[in-house]
Amino acid sequence: MSSYRYDDIIVRRHTHSRTNNRRITIDNEKDDSDAVNDSKVAITKTKKTTTDAVATTTTDAVATTAAAVTTAADETTTPGEIVEDEIKEPIEYNPRWMGYTLIACCSLLNYICISTIPSERTSRDALVGDDSTTRRNDRLGAWPAVFGVITFLIPALILIQDRSQSQFTFIKQFHYTKVKQGYFEGAILLFMVLWWIIGAAIITKPGGIAYQASNIYYSSWMTLFLCIYTLNLWSGPSDKDILSVNEIVGVSYTLKSWWILFLSSCVVFGCSIHLHIRISYYSDNQPDTLFAITLGLVSMIISLFHILVHYNVFTDNNNNNNTTGGSTSTSTMMSMNIQEGGLFELLCSFFLILIWIIGVAILTADNGIGATMEGSECKTDFSSGETWNSPSYSTTDSNCTIILYYENSQGLVSNYTVPCAELPRDIPGSNLYYGAWICLLSSIDISLKWKAAQALRFASQSQTHVAAQETTTTTGVQQPAGQ
Repeated sequence: MSSYRYDDIIVRRHTHSRTNNRRITIDNEKDDSDAVNDSKVAITKTKKTTTDAVATTTTDAVATTAAAVTTAADETTTPGEIVEDEIKEPIEYNPRWMGYTLIACCSLLNYICISTIPSERTSRDALVGDDSTTRRNDRLGAWPAVFGVITFLIPALILIQDRSQSQFTFIKQFHYTKVKQGYFEGAILLFMVLWWIIGAAIITKPGGIAYQASNIYYSSWMTLFLCIYTLNLWSGPSDKDILSVNEIVGVSYTLKSWWILFLSSCVVFGCSIHLHIRISYYSDNQPDTLFAITLGLVSMIISLFHILVHYNVFTDNNNNNNTTGGSTSTSTMMSMNIQEGGLFELLCSFFLILIWIIGVAILTADNGIGATMEGSECKTDFSSGETWNSPSYSTTDSNCTIILYYENSQGLVSNYTVPCAELPRDIPGSNLYYGAWICLLSSIDISLKWKAAQALRFASQSQTHVAAQETTTTTGVQQPAGQ
């Protein structure tokens, strides 16, 4: 019994010790879990504390910056003044300043060259059948310099006003590019274009003052082109997007060349009429002037007709635009069914090439009315138009002669009489030389552009035909499925 009890006691002790070990293990696990939870809580508190510290630091930095700005504003301002914004609006300069600068430069050159020509030039006229001489003042008419003065002062004022915006406060009240929503600038540019259309016509007319110096001639045309260029910048897509030159002449591939041909033909036509009237006062030898008038008129009519064709004036609603690929929407009383890129346009271009080859050969030949741009008349007899149609210039009589003096090899001076009809013509300078060549080159360009337009049109039509066939095939396949 005693041994059994002892063993039982030993067994109970072992059982009790195992139970205690389990309790200790559970307690240790609880302590570990509590320690982990305490660590998580501590980490969370640390994160919150760090976030609060960062926010506090940021708030302090913003407050410090605001205080510094306020202090600086208080230091730079005096009582009674209004504090301006630190960020100022950027100054808007005129984007067309380059065009205005070039207009001013060409206008100044034109004015300087014209102003150097004397306003009066004295010459002697020998009276036929009389030994006496009379003095005559040829008024050269330097007044065309006013064209250059006006278009120099206007761009100069515009550039000064544009570049001094940051210096003068009154300019903020009058901004050239913003007055009347910018249309005031457009009106000024349109005025300069019209001003120089008149100026170029007067300065470069046959026998005009432009042929006294080449700089006058080229600066006049250059100023006109620069005015048109600057106006195109204002009205084009980069600014007002009203209407640009590209939108006018870009309807088709050949329209630009038709416009050039039309304007050049107008120049040739006008110059030829003026030359015919001028030469008729002192020469009956002027058959080429009538030819030039006819040639310019025919070319002008044909080119104007095709310009209207490109704008679908003579096109029926049912026709398609050959060049652009779109359908037309303009119909008139005359539905002639003539379109750009057609065979009729090609034939007209060939006809114009032929007549202008003949025209250039005749007009620019030796002793022709368009042989040179400067002409061949004596510059000292230049006048503004009051004296060349006077009776003293009427040398068309059948008995007109001129006495020429020359020095022979022995140093003796001799003379002989020559009929006026045998002398070379006095041909005034004009735009006829350049006008004839531009007409010929633009006619050639029309035929070349027509071929390119035809190739593109054929490619566009083939693609449209293939797409139509594919659409028809797809529709035919889907119909049985729907049934």
